[in-house]
Amino acid sequence: RVRCLVLRARDVSTARDVSTDRLARVRRLVGRGGRQGGGPVAGSGAGGSSTLARSVGREWYHRRREWEGVRNVTARRGGRVLVVVDGLGNGGAERQVALLVEHLPPEWERRVWSMAGGPFAGVIRSAGVSLRVRERVSRRDVRPAFDLWREIVQWRPDVVHSWGWMCTAAAGPVCRLLAIPVIDGTIRMGMVPPYHGRAARLSMRWATRVIANSHAGLEAYGIGRARGRVVHNGFDPRRLSHCTPMAGAGVGVAGEVTSDMGAAEAYTPAPDAGERRVGRACGFVSARAESPYPPAPGVDDRPFTAVMTGRMVPAKDYRTFVAAARALATDRAGSWRFAAVGDGPARAALMREAGALVDGGVIQFARPGLEVLGVVRQAHAGVLMSHPALHAEGCSNAIMEYMACGLPVVCSESGGNRELVVDGKTGFIIPSCDVTALVERLTWLRDHPARAWAMGERGRARIMNEYSAAVMAAGMVAVYRDAIHHR
Repeated sequence: RVRCLVLRARDVSTARDVSTDRLARVRRLVGRGGRQGGGPVAGSGAGGSSTLARSVGREWYHRRREWEGVRNVTARRGGRVLVVVDGLGNGGAERQVALLVEHLPPEWERRVWSMAGGPFAGVIRSAGVSLRVRERVSRRDVRPAFDLWREIVQWRPDVVHSWGWMCTAAAGPVCRLLAIPVIDGTIRMGMVPPYHGRAARLSMRWATRVIANSHAGLEAYGIGRARGRVVHNGFDPRRLSHCTPMAGAGVGVAGEVTSDMGAAEAYTPAPDAGERRVGRACGFVSARAESPYPPAPGVDDRPFTAVMTGRMVPAKDYRTFVAAARALATDRAGSWRFAAVGDGPARAALMREAGALVDGGVIQFARPGLEVLGVVRQAHAGVLMSHPALHAEGCSNAIMEYMACGLPVVCSESGGNRELVVDGKTGFIIPSCDVTALVERLTWLRDHPARAWAMGERGRARIMNEYSAAVMAAGMVAVYRDAIHHR
């Protein structure tokens, strides 16, 4: 049996001139079972099969040469990418989608298609990116899938980048028929989630390449190097210049990062970062102070503040954070503050549990909306605890925000956290659900302000140099070109 692979010419200038008459001849040969012009192919039988195979081979060789030219043009000039998402709610993956479509190189034409709206829909439209939202009216509503097929057939993208298992499953069949590579970006955690894990694995069979935001995620799903790629999340430093610390915050932790710092500009910590006795990250003096000596008593007597951001769900271990606040509340009354920033179904229960701490001013619960940096920049340390039975971090947006603001990080041993936090250099990694370890590390950071500040500076340099939005977009483009080349 002879299989003829039919490649479709893309909407590229050189592709329009590709001749299809040779391919039509191959179709006729295969369709007539080895007969041409109504008679047997010369040398029927074994010889006829050989002649047919040689004919198909020659046609495929010429066709492949023509398409090599098309692929080279695509790699040089960019192409069209259709980004498809399950929704645009207030989450880390949705923020990365908005960041990606805004920072893709201009030679890449981009569109976004979503199964649901949300706060980031406005962010994407404000960036000048075409967005189509086709909402489901029920869980079993399959009409959005037909709308997605229509979008793919009419626009003919060079690559489809899916950020959810439902979108991968919906786009996979039509992309397979049209020879359009599918990039699956479903892996955003360091474990296979107990919900939809099987469905996600099945949908990945349609993907040409699978992107995870951490090596831990790829290992958890068992994706090999042939198909799997790691592109870490990105951070846009412009967020720092657009965000002013709230009233009463004192000095700005990241006040030196201004809007004229480009996304790809290298950041270098101050040369005396490890020597200064003053700790900007601990809020003792202004970040611009040049004195190498500690400030006089009373210059800045703000309580040491720890912040934790994220959705208030059981997977995010806010209970350990609240327990640490309760343990430290008795240590030098008034010297500690805790900020729990986020929203979710567990918020009400957490507030009831921490009622006495809220009344005493030890902990506060804030709803930041789309931007958390106004609260984060008030803090002296960033905390992220995860419940190991329910969640494993991928490339945590919360940790990246802490580090970008110059905060030392205390986080649990979870998923890809070690890929982001250098233990003992930019923060501390502690066992999950360990209240004692969290208390000890926060106490150490409070008692060693200079070293805590140096940790924050190293973390900020790491984010600006290695985890910028430009670095993330370049990594995605490399995967797009690789998938197009091997389609």
